[in-house]
Amino acid sequence: MRAGSLKQRAVFEAPTQISDATGGVAIGWVRRAEVFASIEPIGGREAIFGNQPLGEMDTRIRVRWSPALSAVSSSWRIRHGTSIYSIVRPPAEIRLGRREIELMCSSGVNAG
Repeated sequence: MRAGSLKQRAVFEAPTQISDATGGVAIGWVRRAEVFASIEPIGGREAIFGNQPLGEMDTRIRVRWSPALSAVSSSWRIRHGTSIYSIVRPPAEIRLGRREIELMCSSGVNAG
């Protein structure tokens, strides 16, 4: 992977359970890593949910492998600026040897 293609700053976050004021449990997000990434939109679609049009964008995100990202799973999310990407497919190591990780993500309609 060429360093020039890693232009965007991406923050990887993992879900964690936190207690709320009423004694219940809510999902919070803990920052696990902040790395440079290549973020490439692939395609999108629109759908109508409850008489409201919503858009969704499929995105490929590539990063260099690091120990901080060795535990990344599809339950994590990625933030880039104001965009939140849900990981929709388990990470794939490209060119094995712990060099590069490719993540297929979705933004728009997500629980992030």
